[in-house]
Order: sequence, then structure tokens, then C-alpha cells
Amino acid sequence: MIKKMLILPLVAVLVFLLSGCGTRVTEADRIANTTIDIGKSELFSTEDRKSAVQWILDKWSKEKTITKLYSITYVGDARSTAEQAYYFGTDNLSHEEMIVFNIHFHSAKGAGSEGFNGDSDYDGFAQVLGRDNGGEWVFVTGGYG
Repeated sequence: MIKKMLILPLVAVLVFLLSGCGTRVTEADRIANTTIDIGKSELFSTEDRKSAVQWILDKWSKEKTITKLYSITYVGDARSTAEQAYYFGTDNLSHEEMIVFNIHFHSAKGAGSEGFNGDSDYDGFAQVLGRDNGGEWVFVTGGYG
């Protein structure tokens, strides 16, 4: 009789603990069906813009502070040129080429510790990448502004 009385609470605890297992977001889930708009550019080739988008996809697929990356949009040559002029001569932030994309994403519930409001949408969040001598893109800065 005592064994039967212990089994029911143990089963209830086990069900409770396992119920959250299906909510884990994978890297592939974060970027599945992301809408991409590389726009047009006189500064950057299609391949340049595509490689920058791939860098953003790679970075944000691993970012546990988000649950979904909805879109990546090239903001245009004027904004990219303005960012390059703004950071010109700044230590570690100045690059021969700088490209800017806006992203739209949804933050994870626990993202507050990383500076985002948890469980919230962010749209128009800039990703500024730079490179020198046609090399690999590197992260320069991100945010609103």
C-alpha cells in the first residue's frame, strides 16, 4: 500500500520535469524560414552581400538569447557608407569596407541577462560588419541607432 502511495507522486514529479523537454530551440530552428533581402548595391557585389548574410545567420543561429530570426535586410549603400565614415580611425572598429543589415528577431524568455527584454520582438536591430582587403567579415557593432 505504501509503495502505491509513493508511485503516484513520483510519476507526477517525473511528468512535470519532462514536460519542458520539447521546448528547446535548436540552432536550425532559430534561423528556419528567415526572410533575406540583400537589396541592390553599387558598393558590394551580390556575393559580398550574401557572405555577410551568411555570417549573420551563423552568428545568430548560435545565439541562445533569441528563439527566432525572422528577417535580414540590407539597409543600403548610404547607411553602410555613413557607418564607415563614423567609425573611420576608431581603434578596432575602422575597416576598409563596412556593411549594415537590419535584423528582426524574437528574444528568449531569459534574455534579460544579455541586455534584451525577454520574450520580445526586436525589429530594425542593426548588424554592422567590416572587413579589410576583401577578407572575411567581422562583427563591428550592433543595436539601434
